[in-house]
Amino acid sequence: TISRMSSGCNASVFAVEYPGYSISEAAHPSEALLYQAVEAAYEHLVKVLKVPPSQIVPYGRSLGSAPAVHLAAKESGLGGLVLISPLESGGRAFTGKFIATIGYAIDPFKNYLKIGKVQARTCIVHGTNDTVVPCHNGRALHKSLAKRGLAAEPLWLEGRGHNDLPQDRVFQHVREFLESLSAASPSL
Repeated sequence: TISRMSSGCNASVFAVEYPGYSISEAAHPSEALLYQAVEAAYEHLVKVLKVPPSQIVPYGRSLGSAPAVHLAAKESGLGGLVLISPLESGGRAFTGKFIATIGYAIDPFKNYLKIGKVQARTCIVHGTNDTVVPCHNGRALHKSLAKRGLAAEPLWLEGRGHNDLPQDRVFQHVREFLESLSAASPSL
């Protein structure tokens, strides 16, 4: 639950409902609608609630990694980025790099391209036995960030899959990451 995440990470949580998923009224989900939703949420936080961008740390899990990476690639002043079981892209997550390259034009959620524009320190958590979004997705994004000095200590959860990550351990890791950001930048 959101309250458990907030407590476990010791952070305020502003949740975004993606159009076309769950209880939203959108007829169909789309990549464009996901990005519009996260941009609108960011704008609300900054302009209406007056939250400084440096205090905003997008958190995306699985498909939610796409809008989180999108926002972090677009907004350079964010405090950090957290990705849980992130995908390199829709095609790379489900068919592998070679097939995704052939189908580039129809490959959605190209995090592998956007991650190069992310300027925020980034924490990645992934289960090593994830068969939904294989761990090589998280490792590739981490490698890209590490080349630029933006990768925080990852948490590779041995033997864990996509939906059996130990929440308390994940939240503790994220909490420690957020505390390290706060120590480096007291405004967080």
